[in-house]
Amino acid sequence: MGTDLKKTFWALEGLADSAELAAWKLQSGDWEAEYLQLGRHAEPRPLNLDPGYITEAKLILATTKDRDHRIYLGQGIYAENTVYFHRGAWAPRPWTYPDYLRPDYHAFFTECRDYLRRRLGERNA
Repeated sequence: MGTDLKKTFWALEGLADSAELAAWKLQSGDWEAEYLQLGRHAEPRPLNLDPGYITEAKLILATTKDRDHRIYLGQGIYAENTVYFHRGAWAPRPWTYPDYLRPDYHAFFTECRDYLRRRLGERNA
């Protein structure tokens, strides 16, 4: 993906059905291909979109790469439990990429988790 790599997380306001994760990954792959066709970068993959979702217990990301710990969803897409929430903090799995250990990432995930908890509370009220 070249040098000067930048990572940005986005959280969407609405609640979504996690069963759609494979479809989200397929759509993001189409967006990556469209961006590549613009020809603005020399890198073979200038954009990498990894959709996922947060529950109260975990962060799940979609990927096209099979590994022993990933769950096949269909259409060439796998799900990975990247980090999990345990005893008030995010914790890694043995396969968690090092950048997902960063405190600023965890702070963002916690904001998303807190938002989700509020929304779920509203739905159940």
